[in-house]
Amino acid sequence: MVSLFIVLYLFFAGMGSSAFLIGCSVDFLMRLKPSKRLGRISLVTDAGMFVGPFVVLLGAAFLVVDLGVPERFLLAFLSPKSVLTWGAWGISLFSLFSLLALILSPFASSLVGKVAESACQVTAIACATFVLLYSAAFLSSYPSVPLLHSPMVPILFTCSSVSAGLALLFLIAFARGRITGILGEMRPLVHLEAVVTIVELLALMAFVGYAAFATPAAASSLQMLLTGSNSALFWVGAVLTGILIPLAVDFMNARRVNMWLVGACSVCVVAGTFCLRYATLASSVRYALPFMLSAQFWL
Repeated sequence: MVSLFIVLYLFFAGMGSSAFLIGCSVDFLMRLKPSKRLGRISLVTDAGMFVGPFVVLLGAAFLVVDLGVPERFLLAFLSPKSVLTWGAWGISLFSLFSLLALILSPFASSLVGKVAESACQVTAIACATFVLLYSAAFLSSYPSVPLLHSPMVPILFTCSSVSAGLALLFLIAFARGRITGILGEMRPLVHLEAVVTIVELLALMAFVGYAAFATPAAASSLQMLLTGSNSALFWVGAVLTGILIPLAVDFMNARRVNMWLVGACSVCVVAGTFCLRYATLASSVRYALPFMLSAQFWL
């Protein structure tokens, strides 16, 4: 059976880093060219700079729980050739510099404080970009897992993480009551979510097509995903709830944004992103390459 903790680790790492990057992007645009419109959009996106690091840390906590033994967690930092080690260091550095940037932000009025805060934020942005890409590419880095060893996996999971990051920001704004007064200014964010969702849908179709013709082992795992025990989670959870319904809502909100539709759509996106990760990992079979002996992935 697939490890729920690994799924949660990758899910929260991707969503949190995306929310942080979106918040920082709007913040930098505000610094370069302040405007009332960006100021109102930042009421939604600024939460990413505060919440993003803690969401990523929550994902890291699930990794620690999955490893089980404290010694194994420490070893995760000591194997330079391990992809898991790269992720552990990326998440640690991102958390450190993003929190330092938050601590230094009250002192940004002085020149030294501004330089220090900007340096920490730029470093945190670089680390967040790595964490986002790592949380997507990590799954495709193992040739012994044919279904996930695909060039489309990083694109698919990066898009789903960005969608989830946007949805998280929408939900926070909805909970804080900030959406009501800025619905007209949210159209660019809604349009961005629609574009990302379309790319995600195309990447998913390409992922299915690639796996179907890659190897017999990949095709066997794909059959489990599309028509086997995980098919309901994939079609209803990932495709319908996570992609098609949000895409339809985005088109409905293209001209006039509806607060309640935004909230409901955001819940669907977050749920669908989790279902996509869980369904694909649950359907993935790991092989011992010399003999191609199969074992369920992430036992």
